[in-house]
Amino acid sequence: MTIAIIGAGVAGITCGDALSAGGRDVVVFEKSRGIGGRLATRRINDTPCFDHGAPYFTAQSKAFKSFLSTAGIEATVAPWQPRTSHHHIDSLNLLVGVPTASAFLKPVAEKLEVRLNIQIRRLEKISAAWNLVDTDGTSFGPFEKVIITAPAPQATSLLAGHKDIKSLVGEASLAPCWTTLVAFDEPLKVAFDIWTPTEDQNEAILGKAIRNGAKPGRRADLDCWVLHAQEKWTRGYLEQEKSDAADAMLKAFWSELAVPPREPVHLAGHRWRYARTATPSGGPFGKSVDGTIYTGGDWRLGPTVEDAYTSGRAIANDILLGQSA
Repeated sequence: MTIAIIGAGVAGITCGDALSAGGRDVVVFEKSRGIGGRLATRRINDTPCFDHGAPYFTAQSKAFKSFLSTAGIEATVAPWQPRTSHHHIDSLNLLVGVPTASAFLKPVAEKLEVRLNIQIRRLEKISAAWNLVDTDGTSFGPFEKVIITAPAPQATSLLAGHKDIKSLVGEASLAPCWTTLVAFDEPLKVAFDIWTPTEDQNEAILGKAIRNGAKPGRRADLDCWVLHAQEKWTRGYLEQEKSDAADAMLKAFWSELAVPPREPVHLAGHRWRYARTATPSGGPFGKSVDGTIYTGGDWRLGPTVEDAYTSGRAIANDILLGQSA
């Protein structure tokens, strides 16, 4: 029987890659129309413009650096040294996917069976195996093992009633983030590519503003910016309309960055309910007593792309080698 992976983000794709290389049959299910999870890129007229999820990432471990330098992957990753408004961002070690945030996952995903636009709603135990049931009631399976790499709240929903749910999910918490995508037909006259608030701006609406077009391999005809709201403001206005959130954040953009306002050619809001790991559950993965269900993702270890990679590879190692290193 094959192994099912729920979620085609960094953890799911890299876990599937390692399992496939180890001779296991894998099927990846993803509710969205593309891979990458929070390594997300929005387009204008089919051209990538906004990395509106994770804006960049770093590579610290030997294993992750080795993965990124693999043939076929190394050309999809580039270093980025942005100009910053302050000095508390280590801009010397930032990496980005090229030409989109999730580009480095695509050479890997192409070797896997990835089924998009399928949202798994529940798991059904059938004898010694598992079936997955989607929101339309369609059943997939049987599967020898199920690996859930969706965010902790979604994993909790999938595992409702499971006797090992506490050990599988733990006490992880994730913070939301309102994001605004805004583009201008001429470059703004600012001396930075990443803006963050100063200490005396801790009550500011915005937590970060990123000039997406400053990244390697991005379009240059539009000045595209991605704005991230601070967690406190996001929580207070989480259920407002996307257009209202975008308008408020653009107004804050002009005020907090001290930039003369101008009319954008594109403006849109995006609500990330599970944007960033606030409290990790601890350990690279969760595992049921019988070893047939695993949970993983950045939320197991921390907020970074590398945390997601480490979790996914640890699950694969545990299945293939019987060790979690």
